[in-house]
Amino acid sequence: MRNVTALAASVALAGLGSCKDKAPQPVAGSEAPWASAGPNMAPRPGMVWIEQGTLRAGTPLERVPRLPDAELAGQPFELTGFFIDVFPHPNEPGAIPTTNVTRQVAQELCESAGKRLCTELELERACKGPDNWAYPYGDRYREDVCATGRGGDSLVPNGLSAACVSPFGVHDTHGTIWVWTSSDYGRGSQGLAVIKGGNSAHGELVGRCAHVRAQRPDVPSPSLGVRCCMGPMNPAKVELEVSRGAPLSIGATTR
Repeated sequence: MRNVTALAASVALAGLGSCKDKAPQPVAGSEAPWASAGPNMAPRPGMVWIEQGTLRAGTPLERVPRLPDAELAGQPFELTGFFIDVFPHPNEPGAIPTTNVTRQVAQELCESAGKRLCTELELERACKGPDNWAYPYGDRYREDVCATGRGGDSLVPNGLSAACVSPFGVHDTHGTIWVWTSSDYGRGSQGLAVIKGGNSAHGELVGRCAHVRAQRPDVPSPSLGVRCCMGPMNPAKVELEVSRGAPLSIGATTR
């Protein structure tokens, strides 16, 4: 399942080091305070702590770009704290991300490490940071930060764009692979799952923390992988009423 092209061997990631070396160590015997708003919770090795706080989900009505059929208009959600992997699976700087797996396999990969798949709103919170930025680096689009705006698959080593990091310390939220979420696509459809992250030629649109796509959970892709979370799952979810006109039919005429 894991893509092991020679690309990984040719990339030097100066200054990243290991996630374990950078993270403060948890206090022995302490329990994770999932409902704590404190900013100094020591992360698990290779993970960062996303503190409890308010996520303003989606994109406000006055901002562009915005996809009204897919995004809320800045609706506030109070999310409890959780841990999230610093990088996509296998969560190692310099590694080629694991891809080409179904959502079920992605969930099993997380569970094998004592983790779980993130919800779409947890990933949006981890990307936007405490100030609810549109992009992981601010409100103004910059294609150079996360190498967004490129067509085709973006299967690159974890951490290649070293500046592509959210205020919480989560790397590679965009500009590389898409990742599965545990969320269903609650936007007037059934049987589809939400995926987040990724890249495309429309970088200003796709590179936003609020952006989502729909994917059949049983269909893998070479550009679709895994990122894991830990802690009680936040139950908040996106549900949008999507109004559509009458479907087109063969033989219909216009006047």
